[in-house]
Amino acid sequence: MKKTLLETCAMALCFVTVACFMIVLSFAVWNVIAFTFPSLTLNSYEWERHQSDEAFKESLIHMYGPQEFGPKNNTYMPPEGAALTKERERSYAASIGVESRSSLHALVQYLIMLLINAFVFIVPWKILARTRQSDG
Repeated sequence: MKKTLLETCAMALCFVTVACFMIVLSFAVWNVIAFTFPSLTLNSYEWERHQSDEAFKESLIHMYGPQEFGPKNNTYMPPEGAALTKERERSYAASIGVESRSSLHALVQYLIMLLINAFVFIVPWKILARTRQSDG
């Protein structure tokens, strides 16, 4: 059976689209996990700074305290006691919300890529099916 240039190109395109589909699918699965369990995929910095009041207080001082190139009269004082705990819990909930939303955003992008990939796969697949039928 002699393969035409069109058949060879169609097979190559099918191969590439299947490879792309598998790669994008793995990213999409990761984002499903990240959307479902955002605390699992939260980055290390955010996770560590929310583990204790002391770690959170240090991160606040680092963020809002005197900076090397900032104003020298910055007298930021982080909250103490129950107020610090409440702020840490609020910040953790916000971080989880951001993680969940960004995962959903990426998941929608990957689903669009998978849809386009499927359409790109269909064209050469139909060409191959038609050439195989005509070869009989």
